[in-house]
Amino acid sequence: AQAMGRPVVAFDHGGATESIRHGETGWLAVPGDADSLAAALQTALDLGPRKRKTLATTARQHIEANFSTETMCRKRSKSIGGCWIGRRRTGTQNHKLMIWEC
Repeated sequence: AQAMGRPVVAFDHGGATESIRHGETGWLAVPGDADSLAAALQTALDLGPRKRKTLATTARQHIEANFSTETMCRKRSKSIGGCWIGRRRTGTQNHKLMIWEC
C-alpha cells in the first residue's frame, strides 16, 4: 500500500515494524490490542486531505528509498556475498531477475 502512495495501519509486528514509520508513513498498533488498532484507524480517518496527501507521499518515498529491488539487493549482498540484477524477456513480458552469490 505504501508503494502505491497510501499510508497504512498495521500491527507493530513482523515486516510492518521495519517498513512503517509510526505517524510519518502510517500507524502501528499494539499487536492483539483492538483498542490500539481502532485508535490508529480513527487517526487515519480523521486526517484532512492535505495531511493525508503528505503522509501518502512520504510513505511512497520511504518505500522507494528503502525497499526497492536494487536497494534490497545491495543491503543483502553485504551479508551473503553479492547479487546481480538483470532482465530476461520471455514472449512479450520482461522479468526482473536477481541472482544471489554466496
